[in-house]
Amino acid sequence: MEIFFYFYTLTLGFILSYYDLKNQEYPLIIWLLSTLLLLPFYTANLTFTLLCLLGIFALLKNINVGAGDFLYLATLGLAIPLSDLLWIVQFASILGIFFYLFKLNKQKTIAFIPLIVMGYALVLVGKETGLL
Repeated sequence: MEIFFYFYTLTLGFILSYYDLKNQEYPLIIWLLSTLLLLPFYTANLTFTLLCLLGIFALLKNINVGAGDFLYLATLGLAIPLSDLLWIVQFASILGIFFYLFKLNKQKTIAFIPLIVMGYALVLVGKETGLL
């Protein structure tokens, strides 16, 4: 079941990354339906709930962080421990800093979902090889 979750969430991440790169947002219905499909297999935990609440707060009030970032992390939080989520955010932030420093982005804002997906892939590889 674990391999299914990894494949499913990576595929979801690629889809959401496409929308994030193209429009700096993604349709909430895609996240909602894909997460609802996971809920019968993975119970909602505190991490999932708190990240969903942060996502809703970001939807209602402009906090300069996209709601989609929190919502995608919430989906990952269904089956991934908090320590791994922190590694994902740390890797994504480092990649974002490099992305900004090397001026790979001509826009003022950075699409963060693709960086979260790359951080997620790094954590999966690190766990599989025993580095994390």
